[in-house]
Amino acid sequence: MSDCRRQWNREDELPVYLAKPISAGPNQRHKSHGMFSSVEGACDSKTIDFDQYAVGRKGNRSSRSSSRERIVDGDFEAYEISGGTISSPGERDDGRPGVEITDQTEKECRYEQNNGKSERLLIKGGRVVNDDQSLYADVYVEDGIIKQVGENLIVPGGVKVIEANGCKVIPGGIDVNTCLHKPYLGTPPVDDFYQGTKAALAGGTTMIIDHVTPQPGDSLLEAFEKWQEAADKKSCCDYSLHVDIPHWHEGVKEELEQLVQEKGINSFQVYMAYKGLFQMPDSQLYEAFSFLKELGAVVLVHAENGDLIAQEQSKILGMGITAPDGHPLSRPEELEAEAVFRAITLGNRVNCPVYITKVMSKGAADTVTNARKKGSVVFGEPITASLATDGSHYWSKNWAKAAAYVTSPPLSTDPTTPDHLHSLLALEYNIFEGMECRGGPVYVVSQGRIVFEEGKLQVQQWTGRFISRKPFPDIAYQRIKYRNRVMSKQGVSRGMYDGPVYDIPATPKYITPAPSAKTSPTTHQPPPIRNLHQSNFSLSGAQIDDNIPRRSSHRIVAPPGGRSNITSLG
Repeated sequence: MSDCRRQWNREDELPVYLAKPISAGPNQRHKSHGMFSSVEGACDSKTIDFDQYAVGRKGNRSSRSSSRERIVDGDFEAYEISGGTISSPGERDDGRPGVEITDQTEKECRYEQNNGKSERLLIKGGRVVNDDQSLYADVYVEDGIIKQVGENLIVPGGVKVIEANGCKVIPGGIDVNTCLHKPYLGTPPVDDFYQGTKAALAGGTTMIIDHVTPQPGDSLLEAFEKWQEAADKKSCCDYSLHVDIPHWHEGVKEELEQLVQEKGINSFQVYMAYKGLFQMPDSQLYEAFSFLKELGAVVLVHAENGDLIAQEQSKILGMGITAPDGHPLSRPEELEAEAVFRAITLGNRVNCPVYITKVMSKGAADTVTNARKKGSVVFGEPITASLATDGSHYWSKNWAKAAAYVTSPPLSTDPTTPDHLHSLLALEYNIFEGMECRGGPVYVVSQGRIVFEEGKLQVQQWTGRFISRKPFPDIAYQRIKYRNRVMSKQGVSRGMYDGPVYDIPATPKYITPAPSAKTSPTTHQPPPIRNLHQSNFSLSGAQIDDNIPRRSSHRIVAPPGGRSNITSLG
């Protein structure tokens, strides 16, 4: 990461295509999700060179990787297994790993697919990394399914053997937040399903989950079918879909039910930001959370306080700030943290699993962490940008460089945020902490076929499969079911009341009549209800001289106590 940051520090090192706001090149890239950064070296130091740590560490398994080690800038070049298969990187002029891409013809691809169904792979001598442990073992794959894991496996003939040479054998990655078909201001992204999934496979990612983003008023089902059709035609790897809900109303419930029960969708995104477009008030969020819980879906939340952001934007624009630095100024970190807390609170009241997308700041991350410690079913998703860099670049004097970092929520301006987010991802202890390594996949297997080998990427459009996801996923709803039992609300059980019962007559409400010129309120006597405003009650009581007529006023000449002159006081 330090190398990446260092490359950005000097303005004169900025690539030519970011030297001005508008690219003059024919392939101008469209930044559709705030994640894309076309910067040389941006992918360096993102993976770990396991080769020098994984060889010959256990039992009698000897190192078989010595013949493949090469010295590059004083370090071993990476040889890593990703996705269940292995391939070797190609070479570039600078000695760093490169990728050669080969697009197969439809005839070649169909031939491979027909034979690939019976293709058998044996990965020998690798260190298998599972979710609970890692161990040296061989892996036998048949028809795209791992059949055996262990040593000295008995396998049938005709098996293709891949020598792992002590490298890590790890599951293929899943990118859970992509937007490869989402237009922005009417402009489609350059990296569509074909380009995006092809790049994913080259890096060891063997599945993506893309966002279906219908516009307000559009049918969710029609948008889903449009996305699925595009992915079926172009995707090179397995994929699934989230569906965003741009507006909540009664008519959307039927479509949501159909998407969950018939289309294999179990995650839907709602927005607390983008006032006037996608933002939902708390009352609608409560309804959406409640209904999606009944369907067994997971609620994805874009958490920012849209109302306050709109006010801050007006203020910043009024100050004449229209450059990229106005973006973080109008979206302070506490607006993200507040919205995250509010989303978790709504989820707790409904007892619905909540998934916070794009956790960008310390405050938001700590809010998620503290809620999980208290038992809330909430998940936080940091992204590559928030883990790798910070928002200091928003104040770069180079407009294009500053704009390249714009995403919502914005990157934190606190330079310690990436390390803080990394610390929350670590379970207990990271054995690779402090190491700076370079690495990449050597072989990549997708659907039981080798798609990346010897520096060559061999992929074809329309080979990706849609992966249906069932409702009530265990990772979220096992805890929800337990919380339902523990937190169920019910009245206090009491016996029959056997005490005295009194009938209290209802007191009619007296309305004072409106005064008029001909009548007086005293002529309309009120009901026999005491009205203190009209009471003739006197503290004097009955007196013995009540029968003697009295004057209305009387001048007192000699008051009791004698006369006094107030001017003589003091």
